[in-house]
Amino acid sequence: MNKEDIGFTNAKKLLSLCLISIEYISMGCSTVSTKIYNTGFAMTHAFAIIS
Repeated sequence: MNKEDIGFTNAKKLLSLCLISIEYISMGCSTVSTKIYNTGFAMTHAFAIIS
């Protein structure tokens, strides 16, 4: 393997790691926003029942 091949392989590894981490981050964000939404929804219902 010459230096270009090694560089290309490393770049591909880094790219796949970046894509995986972006996927995890977006999954985490959507999970958090869903939890916030559900909590807000539950609280709104609770207030509607109380009032």
